Order: sequence, then structure tokens, then C-alpha cells
Amino acid sequence: MFLSNIRFKYWLLAICCVCVAQLSAQPSIDIDAPKQVSLSEPYFQIKYTVNTADDTDFKEPQTNDFQYLSRRPGKSVVVTGININGKQQSTRTTTYTLTLAPKKKGNFKLPPATIIINGSKRIESASVSIQVVEGNSTSQQGNGSTGTRAKSQAS
Repeated sequence: MFLSNIRFKYWLLAICCVCVAQLSAQPSIDIDAPKQVSLSEPYFQIKYTVNTADDTDFKEPQTNDFQYLSRRPGKSVVVTGININGKQQSTRTTTYTLTLAPKKKGNFKLPPATIIINGSKRIESASVSIQVVEGNSTSQQGNGSTGTRAKSQAS
């Protein structure tokens, strides 16, 4: 009885580990964007980060409210590997950085960006609300406490 109880616990633990690994393998998009920018600022940046082991392609949101300051988004890829019990596992984090300039004062909603994984699977980010003000803005880029952080998960 005691041994079968231990075996059951090990099987249950193994099943839980597999389920957690499958859930964590779902690609998601994390967005880092300021909530507020100033017309006096020459530019600001929005970063879209996707965690997936596969190749990705980025389609930036289409907007007339902001001016894109580069034709293509900046792309940064970080691949980390780990060996667990002789099995090699790796994670890949790709960050796409858009550099934009505000055109006019107001409250604007940047539509979702699209990430295409391996040329076929599409996931969309959340939309981003940005307030453009005159003078100095109260938010600073890259400050997680004042910026917008949103997460979008593939279905």
C-alpha cells in the first residue's frame, strides 16, 4: 500500500509537470508602452515581447495618430538553453521595438500588433491607449510602474 501510494504521487507529479510545461509553451505577447507622452518629446518607444521557441514575424499596428520614425521595428532575440536530466530545453524571447513620434494632442488607441509564428499561426497583442499632452509628460519610457504593460496569449 505504501509503495503504491508513493508511485501514485510520482505519477501525479509527472502529469502536473507535463501540463505546466504545455501551458507555459503557449506563445504570448507582452507590451511595454508609456501611458502618456508629450508633444515636446521627439519620440517614444513601444516594445512587444513574444516568448516562443519558433520563428516570428511582426506586423506593426496601422495608425494615423503617430508617425513611425523607422521603416522596420528593431528586433532583439535572446535564446537561452538549459539541460535538465540530460534533456536540452531552450527558450526564445523576441522583442520588437517601435519608435514613434506624436502628431497631435489627445487620447489615442494604438490597434493590436500581429505576430506570425512559423509563417502560419497568428496572435494579436492587446491595443494600447496613449495620451499625448502638451508640455512635459508624467510617464517615463521603460518605467513599469507608469507604463502600460499588457499580455496577450494565443488561443
